[in-house]
Amino acid sequence: MRAQFRELIGCPAGRTRGLAVGLLLLAWGCDASNGPAGPSPQDPVAPSPQNPSPEVPGILEVSISTSGTRPDADGYAVAVSVGAGDPSLQTVGPMGGTIRFPDLPSGTHSVRLESLAPNCSVQGGNPRRITIAAGATLQVGFAVFCPGPGAILLKTITTGSDLDSDGYIITYGSSSTSEEVTIGASDSLWISEEDLPPGVDWAALDGIAGNCSSPGRWRTLLIRGDTTTRLEFAIECMPWAVYNSGIVYERVSPHSSGTLSFHDTLSERYILLSNGKFRLQFVSGNYGTFEYLGRYHSSGSTISFAFDGSNRAGPWDAVGTLRGDSLLVQYNPVMSLADFEDAVFVRSP
Repeated sequence: MRAQFRELIGCPAGRTRGLAVGLLLLAWGCDASNGPAGPSPQDPVAPSPQNPSPEVPGILEVSISTSGTRPDADGYAVAVSVGAGDPSLQTVGPMGGTIRFPDLPSGTHSVRLESLAPNCSVQGGNPRRITIAAGATLQVGFAVFCPGPGAILLKTITTGSDLDSDGYIITYGSSSTSEEVTIGASDSLWISEEDLPPGVDWAALDGIAGNCSSPGRWRTLLIRGDTTTRLEFAIECMPWAVYNSGIVYERVSPHSSGTLSFHDTLSERYILLSNGKFRLQFVSGNYGTFEYLGRYHSSGSTISFAFDGSNRAGPWDAVGTLRGDSLLVQYNPVMSLADFEDAVFVRSP
């Protein structure tokens, strides 16, 4: 039987088979090597490769809301940057609305609100980084404020230690009138044109804690009818422990100024702090203690004083000359016109 089976499954050339052999040939087939055709364990047929599914794009929806009495007449443009190519642009009308950016690849991109009128500004970051997820919709909102012509934006930025907790006072006005508003330590405040006094041309920062100082506390304003005037005050606060220590120089020269006499100045002193700042302190019989702050720089026997803030006439500064324990302070012409007197101070033990 084994020999007959071998003969049946073979396919020698020129032989005629019976029905059983024919059925076997139909079932198995023959190739040129007299073996059965088709796959074998030694030479399997690999499956056809399957193409990966394409990535599903994401969608960005950008909503713009506007407020104020003078919206941008021609609307805004929204630009979405993807990679290094040119950004995709769409526009929206003066009152805002929602626009869609379909078919965005997944990843981190940038969206920016453009073509704003001079009197309009975006509240919050612009541009903004966004992350698109495959197949998802991301919603981003921009708030635009467009006040009437002539408005001003006041902003405070406070840094340092032991910050002023109750905020500040900003006074603004003209030669004939003034008004004041309160503002937080790091805050912003809009004042519309209708709320500004006529002819307003200056603003000043006040109400600062003793351990805080701000350069340029007096500012000149130029109000324009087609734009918003932005005014920013930077305030730096030092630790109270530093503020309450330092090298003290007491004034020994008599006061002759009419203004200082009117103030009934009882004593005057310079306090040089370890952080490069100084305090010029007056003790007045009429008004209590008040002081000016600034920075100083020592070079040999010379100390240069630069006062925080200035007035309309120009910056305030002075030069001190050390001679042993004595300090001769000489003020610039601007301070002399404001009744600051050159004087000798002696270091306190």
